[in-house]
Amino acid sequence: EMFKRGATWDVRLALGVFEACAGSGGEFWDQYRKLLPPPPKLAHPLTFPDALLDELQDDEMANKTRALRERFASLYPSLASHSVHPATVGYERMGAPMDQIPLPLPFCYALVVSRCFTTSDPDTFAFVPFLDMADHAARPAANFASDGRGFVLKALRPIKSGEEVGAANPHPVHTQYTPSRF
Repeated sequence: EMFKRGATWDVRLALGVFEACAGSGGEFWDQYRKLLPPPPKLAHPLTFPDALLDELQDDEMANKTRALRERFASLYPSLASHSVHPATVGYERMGAPMDQIPLPLPFCYALVVSRCFTTSDPDTFAFVPFLDMADHAARPAANFASDGRGFVLKALRPIKSGEEVGAANPHPVHTQYTPSRF
């Protein structure tokens, strides 16, 4: 029933990221959340204030973004508040202008669609935090692959202790946000 209402794989994966980064994912996810861009700094239409959507000068993208926000609110009304997630509740406490801070579920969705990888099965997608930790590099020291069981980051050459691990293409182009994505 939720799928019919719009809880597609990407929305459900965003919900999983939401939960993991809200404290139910354990120490790893608590630390990983600190590596992510803060909600007001993530450059994605879902994280833009409404007034800024109009400045995109792309009515289709602005309307689809607003419709997606409405879908999140109708699917998960109890999550349509800044106070339900540690990534945004702090902004409320400091008195930040909340119209400038994205709601947590749209923020997590923006993370998913900008950081999701296809697995060895092209119909399966995954959010892979450790790949976010690899820097982009013109001359990579490592590369990643999906082997059907998960993702593997393999060194392409010896890497010295303390050296940054640069990967070939940490974020594939096919996951970028486009109006046709909806």
